[in-house]
Amino acid sequence: MKTLISSLLIALIGLSSGLALANPMDKINLSNVRNVTVLIYDANRDYQNADRSKFRLAVWVNGVSKADYVTQFTASVGKLIDNPERGKEPELTPEGVFYPSPGRLYEEYTSNQFGGRFLGIFETGGMPFSIFFHNGFAIHGSRSTVNGKPASKGCVRLRVRNAERLFKVVKAAIRNTGSHRSVRIEIRDTESNYVAVYRGPEKDPNNND
Repeated sequence: MKTLISSLLIALIGLSSGLALANPMDKINLSNVRNVTVLIYDANRDYQNADRSKFRLAVWVNGVSKADYVTQFTASVGKLIDNPERGKEPELTPEGVFYPSPGRLYEEYTSNQFGGRFLGIFETGGMPFSIFFHNGFAIHGSRSTVNGKPASKGCVRLRVRNAERLFKVVKAAIRNTGSHRSVRIEIRDTESNYVAVYRGPEKDPNNND
């Protein structure tokens, strides 16, 4: 009897774990994907107070209606850094509408600028499932912090499993249509409350210089 109960508990734990890991992205028929819309935004719209930021990456497939909405993931974007010589400097994720850069989708990618190999053993700049969309900026998986708050050096970070899900759908849309324009990436709110400071102090009402 104890053995039976133990087996049932193990089965229930396994089932609950499977349900927790399931995501609507996993059910998409990749051969039918024709376009993908990605929106990165701050659900709290409070970038200045990083503790309250709640960045999300939402996904629509084959349209932008409510019925085409698939899911959303927690994301992290660029942050402000403290420079000993110049004070706070932005490493902000650019806002606007972008498309994947042709030929710049990588299942495995290592940043030479922000990492490399530590003692020749493991990668410190690993960016799995990278989708570059503007110069050196990419959406990619990360084993570092992904908690909805500004944390990166400008890229959009996702948890690795979610980055893989997005990567597969984006790659399918491009493959099925032959066009990188089949994937639209819109980024909002990443410079909220800081735009004026870095685009001209005359527009900053708090600037006393």
